[in-house]
Amino acid sequence: MTPIRSDQGAVSVLSIALIAVALSLLTLSGAVGAWALDRAHAGMVADLAALAAARSGSCGSAHQVVERHSALLVECSTIGPDVVVEVRIPRSTRWLPDVMHRSRAGY
Repeated sequence: MTPIRSDQGAVSVLSIALIAVALSLLTLSGAVGAWALDRAHAGMVADLAALAAARSGSCGSAHQVVERHSALLVECSTIGPDVVVEVRIPRSTRWLPDVMHRSRAGY
């Protein structure tokens, strides 16, 4: 009979730990990538809504633009000839915050 060495099976445990770490990093990078895309989307929607509200002179058009892009209008106010719009895109996960963007436009 061969004696059992104390390090037998250590490679299996190490490889399982490395696979778990790799899967965790992939999940995290996917979530951060999705958040970055949502941030760009929120900026685009806020810019479009601010331009629409400035052009029409009312926040109703900003609300329509925001609804068509599946976002929420947080604020729409006029400051002289300028319009300030704040848009929020809700996240489906609890551990990443909602994405918000503020834009200002005027003629």
